[in-house]
Amino acid sequence: MNRLLTILSVVVLLQGNLFAQDNPLSEAIRLVQSAEYFNALQTLGNYLKDHPKDPEALYWRGYAYSQLEKYDLAEGNLLGAIKFNPKYHEALALLGYVYAQTKQYPEALKAYDSAIDLCVTNPEYFNNRGKVKYLLQKFQAAFYDFDSAVRLDSNFAIAYNNRGSARYNNNNIEKASFEDLSKAESDFSKCIALMPNFQIAYRNRGVVRHYLGNLNDAYKDLKQSTQMAPADAIAHYQLGKVLYKLNQLTLAMESYNKALSLNPGLTDVYYDRALVFQDLKDYGNARMDFEVITLQQPANKGKAHYHIAQIYAIEQKKTQMMAQLKQAQKSKYFDIQGNKVLLKTDPSFDAFKNDADFRKWMATVMRVK
Repeated sequence: MNRLLTILSVVVLLQGNLFAQDNPLSEAIRLVQSAEYFNALQTLGNYLKDHPKDPEALYWRGYAYSQLEKYDLAEGNLLGAIKFNPKYHEALALLGYVYAQTKQYPEALKAYDSAIDLCVTNPEYFNNRGKVKYLLQKFQAAFYDFDSAVRLDSNFAIAYNNRGSARYNNNNIEKASFEDLSKAESDFSKCIALMPNFQIAYRNRGVVRHYLGNLNDAYKDLKQSTQMAPADAIAHYQLGKVLYKLNQLTLAMESYNKALSLNPGLTDVYYDRALVFQDLKDYGNARMDFEVITLQQPANKGKAHYHIAQIYAIEQKKTQMMAQLKQAQKSKYFDIQGNKVLLKTDPSFDAFKNDADFRKWMATVMRVK
């Protein structure tokens, strides 16, 4: 799934009501801003003993807890800040972040909605609400939020990246229009111009350029992406897909192997690696990778069975071939007209075109509407 390969990376820029006063709260805020969270929490705890209803102190204690990933404690403090100051939009936005981090997406949306109602000019609020909508696969709604963030801040690099991601995920990148893909490419380019070290944007632009057919530029972006983040399994996988299109089979295999070594659970890689094995006539390894797909990706099960049938046909193993074709049929692979046409014209099965059993089975396939 290409959606898996366009993960948003959103910086949560939280704004507090900063002020400089010679008191313990001012010192606590300084400690938080210096990432000295444990010292800040101690100072804030002492301060709140005497000022338990101070929303500012509760906000910053919630912030410190959020950075320490103690989200339940962060939530309690932020709810307290909002209770004592219902118009505290920074606290509402941070609460949205906490809910998003704990995958409480409906609650996160409500918090961001409230923050935006109180402060409609903050681009980070729109960007981060867009991220939540994106995670809920509400790509059109996410696009509008990212677009709002860009309109509010034309130098908001990550919002451009996110707008591009939402744009092409909303339109299924493999079938998206040239215009949509070009606009997404432009968004990623703008992000890179503003933030040259943002690796995700190179990866995303490489994917878009792949589908635009700009394979050489896609290769450059994805190669750059893997160099910037050697542990990014998705970047290695996408690089392998481009190398395969460029007929660089050995290099494609290296990229797929690297992706799987980094993330064995990235099952999409097995299908693409199997195609390389098949082209290299390494049928045993190709078959094993296709079998992984039959076990772990129900939606692609029929396609994988079909490829295994091709391999058995090439190896002249009729019994195994027929069993795999029947499995593909059982998975409704041939209910799709294009797949029936492929079967009729596939040279892998030429040796069996006059085989009685094959012809009898083919007749049942062609009757499927």
